[in-house]
Amino acid sequence: MIALKSCKTVVLKLLMFLPLLFSLGALRLLPAKIPGHYGLSGSVDRWGSKFEVLILPICVLLMGAFLLFLTKKAVSEPQANQVLTTGIVSLATLNVLNGYMLFTSV
Repeated sequence: MIALKSCKTVVLKLLMFLPLLFSLGALRLLPAKIPGHYGLSGSVDRWGSKFEVLILPICVLLMGAFLLFLTKKAVSEPQANQVLTTGIVSLATLNVLNGYMLFTSV
């Protein structure tokens, strides 16, 4: 059970930092202005700075740190495992969203 917990912790930490690494790498490929919001018709109705792509990765990093804190404060092993599993699913979803956001900004 301890090995599974440490494996999940490594996966959670990887998912925490992956979006930030991809976003920092994509910054040099992005134009100065990127689409910030699309209207219902699919047309861009707000343009923003390319540095706005760092907002979601920073939020993911903070969320991951909070989940690791909750794991350490868990009362029991099953509770810590549940927090790790929920965190992995949540951060994986946000990683996909970040990838889509970067893909549509280029």
